Amino acid sequence: MEWRQYELNDETIDQISTWIQDSCDRIGVVKREKHRIRLSIEDLLAKIKQHSETSVSVQAGIGKQYGKWVFCLQYGGEAFDPADYDDDDWSERIKQNLGMTPVWSYRRNRNTITFTLKERSRHGMTFYILAAVALALVLGILGRVIPKDIRTGIDMVLLAPLSDAFMGLMNTFAGLMIAFAICSGILGMGNPSTLQRIGKKFLGQIILLSVLASIFAFILTIPVVGVGISDRGGATISELATLSEMLFAILPSDPVSPFLNKNTMQIIIISLLLGIGMLLIGEQGNHLRNLIEQGTKLFSQLMEIICRMIPIYVFTALLRQIWNDDITVYLQAWKPVVMSTCLIVVFVVLMIIFTAWQIRCPVPLLFRKILPAFLAAFSTASSIAAFGPSMEAGEKLGIDKSFMRFAYPIGSVMYMPAAAIFLSVFTVFFADEYGIGISISWLITAVIIVSLLSIAVPPLPGAGLMIFSTLFAQLGIPAEALVLATLMYIPLDYAVAGGDIAALLSELTREAEQMGIIDREKLIS
Repeated sequence: MEWRQYELNDETIDQISTWIQDSCDRIGVVKREKHRIRLSIEDLLAKIKQHSETSVSVQAGIGKQYGKWVFCLQYGGEAFDPADYDDDDWSERIKQNLGMTPVWSYRRNRNTITFTLKERSRHGMTFYILAAVALALVLGILGRVIPKDIRTGIDMVLLAPLSDAFMGLMNTFAGLMIAFAICSGILGMGNPSTLQRIGKKFLGQIILLSVLASIFAFILTIPVVGVGISDRGGATISELATLSEMLFAILPSDPVSPFLNKNTMQIIIISLLLGIGMLLIGEQGNHLRNLIEQGTKLFSQLMEIICRMIPIYVFTALLRQIWNDDITVYLQAWKPVVMSTCLIVVFVVLMIIFTAWQIRCPVPLLFRKILPAFLAAFSTASSIAAFGPSMEAGEKLGIDKSFMRFAYPIGSVMYMPAAAIFLSVFTVFFADEYGIGISISWLITAVIIVSLLSIAVPPLPGAGLMIFSTLFAQLGIPAEALVLATLMYIPLDYAVAGGDIAALLSELTREAEQMGIIDREKLIS
């Protein structure tokens, strides 16, 4: 570790933040992380200075721990965590669960704050997936000269077990990841009053918009794809009974079978009820609350490790399909990609126009102020990476800073209308390709699952495959569709991230206007 000593004041705060910025450039920290880290460090140092009644000496260090670059702050005195948050600060809890806040510890009369710095990798997940596709294509073509019985043997002995093992791991932890993420999000609200205040408005609008985006996509996709609805003739008693049975089947009969059967809908219901129940009992559930939060971090880490094996799964599954002459569906892959992109653009543009009309703001001006944040998310395929540009966009839009700092982390995790749109398009496309009968009850189930999954699944690497796995299993779409869905998601991931951020900023502007916490001079300037 390289250490530097400072007497904390306004001048040295600038010196430390400049030093860490230069160090990030030197070691190759991910570009989108630099701005956030510097702002976070300046904020923490200011809180330390404000808390201390006397002059405080701070040691700042940068180096490697366990093979990863870290930045540390150390200072003496009583235990004080400047990154601590109130029980009601839901946004800070969300940022902590996403790894956007540092780790604090206190030992031997010294406070230590540690940031993990994300180095810029030479190749991202997209590169390795495309490399796996290229290798599968080459070996698939060359393998055609191998006798069929040998190919079958390789498939049975190596390829099929690898593919099944990966999907087994994915399915084992995906349900638990969703359950812990939902519980942690609800518990992060702090108390029942916060739940009531937020749930009636912000969360309700998030869910409503996801449902509307899903319905919007289904209505426009079904006629374009040319899918027929089997029971369009009318609602018979039998059909109503089936629909009623489907709706009530959302409620689990026991707490274990939903996880064993991988019933995503029932897992979400259990998680919601458990989280709300624990929130209502307050401090009596603190031990269980800590267990839930630790479990969320644990399963997030496990899913990240599993998702690093996605290129291996793509290679094995695609090679099997090529050898088995099961690739005709790939020839139609461009259709849902183009359809999803067009619908996302149309939906986001309509949202911005609607917001501009409600807040009495010129549409081009609103577009121009949202554009930098959209480009940041679009270029990185990450809503979290767009934190800095989004906060700057919020300031230019005149949105109250405290509201933005609270609402953006929540929205960046749960406000996913673009994700709901592409999931809806993919669902119709694969249902048509694999001959899945589409009925009214099937569509209602699809809308509910798509809407909840787009909100419930956290923004982790490989989360797209997690969504497809749970969604397809619930709707009867074969697992063979996962490979193509993963490949189609690569170019769409950028459009989805950009569309979600643009829609979120539009929504936050409208909310701020309705609550009277917007500076109209900044908005229209």
